[in-house]
Amino acid sequence: FAQSPGMASRTLEFPGTVAGSAAGDIAKWLRDWDPYRATVGLAAVNALVNHADNP
Repeated sequence: FAQSPGMASRTLEFPGTVAGSAAGDIAKWLRDWDPYRATVGLAAVNALVNHADNP
């Protein structure tokens, strides 16, 4: 299960860098220690797994 990290600050270091990136590259963020990057990485993995071409 994923949820928004419980830290007070929502200032992200990567705004504007995700759009146009390969989902596989963003999925690697899942292993990042930054909980916000890891959350976006998990969302990318979820999008890859739940793709119409993946039965």
